[in-house]
Amino acid sequence: LLASPAPDAALLLGKTVLPCLYGWVSTLICALANLFSLNFFVRQSTFVVYPIQLLLCLISFSLLLSFLFAIVGALTSLRARSYVHAQGRMTAILFGPMFAIAILYGPFSPVIWKVSLNHLLYVISYPNYLILLAAFLILLNIFVTVIGISKFHRNQILSIL
Repeated sequence: LLASPAPDAALLLGKTVLPCLYGWVSTLICALANLFSLNFFVRQSTFVVYPIQLLLCLISFSLLLSFLFAIVGALTSLRARSYVHAQGRMTAILFGPMFAIAILYGPFSPVIWKVSLNHLLYVISYPNYLILLAAFLILLNIFVTVIGISKFHRNQILSIL
């Protein structure tokens, strides 16, 4: 595939789209399994479905995060010496922000931080927070994609092989 005449951006897109679709479809299948198990085992008189706002958030945020993880995965594998090396870099890149959030808002963070963050989220309001989060993820996806296109050069990859 690297020897094909396809442009570098198309190769990067192909390396990103399939993992993105796997992640997105997996999330949607898990959400459907959740609905099925809830309706099958709870046995209420009515059929339970997701509220439309939650369904839209589930579809859009899972797609945005799947694409972000796929493009970061493609970028970390570009110059990795092995699968283990790429996995270590990917773990550091993706779990670093998660640990930062856990420290800022986790069980061991100071109570004043939690109160301040809750107050900030209350002032912003939940719908505005979701819009800001979606805009941030879209901009982050664009930024990482632009970096990926500028760093993806098949000549360098072929020289490693």
